[in-house]
Amino acid sequence: MRDHGGQPFLMNVWFHAPHVPLAATDAMQKPYAHLADPVARAYFAVVTEMDRQIGRLLAKLDALGLRENTMVIFSSDNGAPAREASNDSGKGIGLDTDTSGSNGPLRGWKWHLHEGGIRVPFIVRWPGQVPEGRIDTSSVLNICDLTPTLVRMAGAAMPAGYRSDGVDVSDALREKPFDRSQPMFWHNPTASRRGPVFSIRDGRWKLLMEPDGTLAELYDLSRDAAESRNIAAENPAIVQVLMAKVREWQQALPKPLDRAFKQ
Repeated sequence: MRDHGGQPFLMNVWFHAPHVPLAATDAMQKPYAHLADPVARAYFAVVTEMDRQIGRLLAKLDALGLRENTMVIFSSDNGAPAREASNDSGKGIGLDTDTSGSNGPLRGWKWHLHEGGIRVPFIVRWPGQVPEGRIDTSSVLNICDLTPTLVRMAGAAMPAGYRSDGVDVSDALREKPFDRSQPMFWHNPTASRRGPVFSIRDGRWKLLMEPDGTLAELYDLSRDAAESRNIAAENPAIVQVLMAKVREWQQALPKPLDRAFKQ
């Protein structure tokens, strides 16, 4: 703003906190001295510090008179991870879910394609444009949607022939009727021992599967967001339709990500 006053801008701020290592000073941890778990003390301390720094950013927008004409988006890259428990020797012995972060009722953790790994907060502030205090529990958004959405809201256009992996979700942000027009896909090639490698969500249906199509899991997220009951065996036709869409998408991935399905 100092060097280009009056010009549009995009600022991307990546906070390391609360990712490990948790760099919490003694002063930052003081409000949480009553907590016995040192990891919990450090975790709450760095989250509080991140909140303070976000406050500084919002205050600066106010000071510059940009509050009314700036969209602020807060989100995360993945769900909370599970901490590894250890025995007296210090060697890992599994997951210590009592002292891990919380993904609420959602199944899975960071690195998983279940909802606990991929469903994250998405908070938008834009006075006069995005309704204040509204909670939307029905619209399905993806980080790939940000490009076409911000381009439209800025009055620009994508290059001719460009095909986005996302869709314009500006109607959802402005509390207008919104129905996602295309499915969402996930591919986690490092998912070994952490659940299925591929996943698709199309409407209310979500399918998880291995590259060869085995270990299929199907969930109706409108009724079972916690993915507690696999209904793949009861809905073979839906599984086949979703699996075909995953195959088509998988074949379009850059090599070597397009891991071939076994026939």
